[in-house]
Amino acid sequence: MTIPIIFSKLLGKKIIYISAGSLKKRNDDNEIIRIIENSILKRINYQLSDKICLYSTRMADATFLLKYKSKIFISQEHIIDREKLFISNPINRRNLIVGYVGRFSSEKGIINLVESIKLINDIEKDVHFLIIGEGPLKPYIEEFSKNNHLIDVLEIHEWVDHDKLNYYYNQFKILVIPSYTEGLPNVMLEAIFSGTPVLATPVGSIPDYIQNNLTGFLLPDNSKESIATNILSVLHNPNLEKITENAYNSIKEKFILEDNIKQYAKVIDDLLVGN
Repeated sequence: MTIPIIFSKLLGKKIIYISAGSLKKRNDDNEIIRIIENSILKRINYQLSDKICLYSTRMADATFLLKYKSKIFISQEHIIDREKLFISNPINRRNLIVGYVGRFSSEKGIINLVESIKLINDIEKDVHFLIIGEGPLKPYIEEFSKNNHLIDVLEIHEWVDHDKLNYYYNQFKILVIPSYTEGLPNVMLEAIFSGTPVLATPVGSIPDYIQNNLTGFLLPDNSKESIATNILSVLHNPNLEKITENAYNSIKEKFILEDNIKQYAKVIDDLLVGN
């Protein structure tokens, strides 16, 4: 976004920059690129912007943004359609199916999740996995599944229409988000509205909505060993139904379109008055 931000600034435009991800470690594929992206380009974007939109105050603390405190406002771009996301299959009736919905790329931690499946399968044969998405790591995932004889317990599904996601969320006993970086993931909110408990890494705004063992579950780290141990623990948690209910109640009055429109309208009005 740095080049369009610079051009917009040269044209005298007001800039509202929405920072969607945390700047914690993403992966080790290319450390130099990561440093340039996170430490240099992001700082230029923050400096040139008139307003900075974050999903939570926690993100401000995690992304060295406190120096720009006067520019920051907290909002969500996320809107939940209550007619398309709902509980159709109570959690206590679901089979032991672990779900993942997202891009098959390294920053999402998908490799760690897939490699944890072998560890889980060595312990408990009844647990099945359904991962939905596409991405550059799909060939590796398919090869790993084949080489480790996981085809019977791991189903890899291409992207599905958003209107059909509620069906899949209602099949999952748990949704796993093992990401290295996130802002506020849509899949987390959608799962909660569908009555599905979430196990996730504590990055971005996730800890603002997932309180460990109260409204969901947080991974201490996203290593394959940690993921495997925590998936097995969550699947057999005796309080799973109550935790799912707590999560739903904590967000059921949030992420409404009209509220977001009003907030952004006020920010834009304030910027225009500043002219």
